[in-house]
Amino acid sequence: MKNTGRCKELLIPGVKAVLSISDNPDRSTAYDLIAVYKEDMLVNIDSQAPNKVVEESIRSISGFEDADEIRREYTYGDSRIDIFAKTGNTKKLMEIKGVTLENNGMALFPDAPTERGLKHIRELESSLRDGYEAYVMFLLQMSGPRSFTPNYEMHEEFALEVERAYSLGVKILAFDCQVTEDGLTFGRQVEVKFRDHS
Repeated sequence: MKNTGRCKELLIPGVKAVLSISDNPDRSTAYDLIAVYKEDMLVNIDSQAPNKVVEESIRSISGFEDADEIRREYTYGDSRIDIFAKTGNTKKLMEIKGVTLENNGMALFPDAPTERGLKHIRELESSLRDGYEAYVMFLLQMSGPRSFTPNYEMHEEFALEVERAYSLGVKILAFDCQVTEDGLTFGRQVEVKFRDHS
């Protein structure tokens, strides 16, 4: 299972799942768990897929259309940021977070506390001071939710740091995906909502 999250609302007895058969005879298991049906909605849970999907579609995202250079796994500070891009003299960093949690039409991240994710957000905040443009892409590994929010209940510190990053100028993006049993396709932008502090 290529997912480090909990997926506890997905991996319940009796659900229909999508597997891929491995052709590696040295593996201890014969299958990979790729996706799970949540009622009628198919949710991809392959944590390696979001980076591939975003990289393949990066030029369709505002700000990256005319990138002269795109690199994966870029070292910045003490982190490896998922995507580095350069357009003219403008350097850009993007961290990608795959989203598998949905509740009443709202997508949420994370589904488990994420100290690593918190570190990445703070590195992106630092990058602004070094002249980078910074982005966080929350990629919904599903189609259906109309909006996304950081998961305050699961990891409030992370959620509040995403808010802080936004206030500092980090661009917070959320896009969904078209999910089939055979693949994952970059979809449309969805609204990002923060908690009302009033």
